Amino acid sequence: LVLVAATCVAGDGTVTCSDPLEATSLSEAMDASIMLLQSEKGWFSGLRTSTGYANALGVFSCTPDDDKWKFPAGDNIKGLLKRVLDSGELKVAGVKWSQPFAADYIT
Repeated sequence: LVLVAATCVAGDGTVTCSDPLEATSLSEAMDASIMLLQSEKGWFSGLRTSTGYANALGVFSCTPDDDKWKFPAGDNIKGLLKRVLDSGELKVAGVKWSQPFAADYIT
């Protein structure tokens, strides 16, 4: 069973679809946020110190380059990112791992 929640509108030979669960904008915003944090001097050290988790984030093939990691344009925000911004709530699913501070979404 496949449930499609997108709505589409046809006109002028084009079809435009709107999917309320589309995650592209949210993914772009998260990527840009991570790169922005990564470019802040001392951020990793502070995170390791404050959490005790030595591998808080490992990015080995990316650079904090503003030209490569852009936030979505404000007039083009849709899908899950729009829902997050409208509600002020980002829901995260995860499990509590046995290692302290690793994916600990409970505390």
